[in-house]
Amino acid sequence: MESKARVKWLGLAEGLREALTEMCARVGCTPEDVDWEDAQWYQSQSWTEQAQWDYRMWLAEKLVERQDLRNSLMKSSTRRRRTCEAAADEFIFQWGWTTGDAQIGTKAKAPEVTENLHGLTESEGVEEPKPVRKVKGKPKAKEE
Repeated sequence: MESKARVKWLGLAEGLREALTEMCARVGCTPEDVDWEDAQWYQSQSWTEQAQWDYRMWLAEKLVERQDLRNSLMKSSTRRRRTCEAAADEFIFQWGWTTGDAQIGTKAKAPEVTENLHGLTESEGVEEPKPVRKVKGKPKAKEE
């Protein structure tokens, strides 16, 4: 007879199982090692910030590539990269392991994003727009 946790695992959508299987592999366990019935199951493993970042990039790429995965994990089925990255962030927030160094080594800092608001890298020479300063009161009349 199968355990309740195994039955619950089999009841998940295929895309969710695939994402969770990869997430488990990133910390050196299998989905069968995780007690999905435990309310604190996500604390049974931990990963570094670098491992979390790498998983985020992997998941975002898979979401861009595969419609079936987008249908399972996203509210929208758009292939836009930023939307898929936001969906990967939401997935990690909802399903991800705790961030720490207990399981797979020391903490690593996630790479810094070098894109500005325009989607161009800073090395391309585009500066961020400066904020407009608002002045209270009536504008002064020009003297002639």
